[in-house]
Amino acid sequence: MSPLGDNQEIAEIDCQLEPTAEGCFELVVTEDDCKSSQIFTGESCRTMLGPGKLDFGAPEATLQVGTEMQQLTPSFLGDAPSEWAVNPQLPDGIEMDLQSGVISGTPKYEAQSKKYTIIASNYAGISAFRIEITVLPIPVMSLEMQSSELLCIKGESCHMESPSFSGGGARQMGLHPIPSVGTDIWSRWLDIGDIGPGGGHKPHHHGFKQWWISIHNTEYQYVTRLARIS
Repeated sequence: MSPLGDNQEIAEIDCQLEPTAEGCFELVVTEDDCKSSQIFTGESCRTMLGPGKLDFGAPEATLQVGTEMQQLTPSFLGDAPSEWAVNPQLPDGIEMDLQSGVISGTPKYEAQSKKYTIIASNYAGISAFRIEITVLPIPVMSLEMQSSELLCIKGESCHMESPSFSGGGARQMGLHPIPSVGTDIWSRWLDIGDIGPGGGHKPHHHGFKQWWISIHNTEYQYVTRLARIS
């Protein structure tokens, strides 16, 4: 029954012809309707949450020159950051994806241990994480002598070429135990800044002597053996 009387009927509305008529309009929220401080859920807009508890899985990372690092992927609570930054600049060859915050790459040069601050932010907040990164040199892979024995005659000069090595650059050489007086050949070898042809020395005693020779850079060391017979 019509509220105007029994003899009047309510006309049906054709929403295709009159889409704005009462009962035809359906409110639809899109991402464009959200403010910069809101997040679109697919059906509506909600207040954005700042990123919290930013983490990269470990407080430190040890890398090696020329070796691709395992990428570091951030995790956080709240809504995704819209901006990423790192201070100071990461070691050469290592980069941060400014869209995702992922850190990856292959370090080019050795770098001392240093702490880096990573900052993630969006409209609602900011979060930071500190990580310590060290880049080690390529290790010394081998050390080769011209011979494993140095044959000398008492009172006469003897000679052996400097050792050769492969892998990374050497920083320092060592000889154990320390040789006796008269072995200036060792002073030439042990000065890594001037490795040239080995000098000569004159042994003072007969006998057999055995040394361990080491060569290393930073964390890596390679050791071989040399015997002197005089």
